[in-house]
Amino acid sequence: MKEKTLVKISLVCSLSGIFILFLLFSFIDVDERKINSISEADLEEDAKVTGVVMDIMELEDAVIIEVGQLNKINVIVFDSEVSVKKGDYVEVSGVIEEYKGKLEIIADRIVLK
Repeated sequence: MKEKTLVKISLVCSLSGIFILFLLFSFIDVDERKINSISEADLEEDAKVTGVVMDIMELEDAVIIEVGQLNKINVIVFDSEVSVKKGDYVEVSGVIEEYKGKLEIIADRIVLK
């Protein structure tokens, strides 16, 4: 086969694969959970919670957002440009971790509701 034909075939296969991954990713959604239902058994799992921003603490390399419903959980954001403020109602998606004996969510995404 000619080199141009191989390049065209590989380009079509690569773009098709990326498109299929995009479709799969857009249809995968994490079920929303209540903050008080999150336990140590859920460590390293994906979670989505909604609640009101109760407090915001900015650190050098992260932002800690306290999100509450009936209970509260800390949400850690490693992006310095967080555009939420106290009183905002947010949806947070991320991974449940434990730090110093407390459960927290390492945020992948925060959306104002």
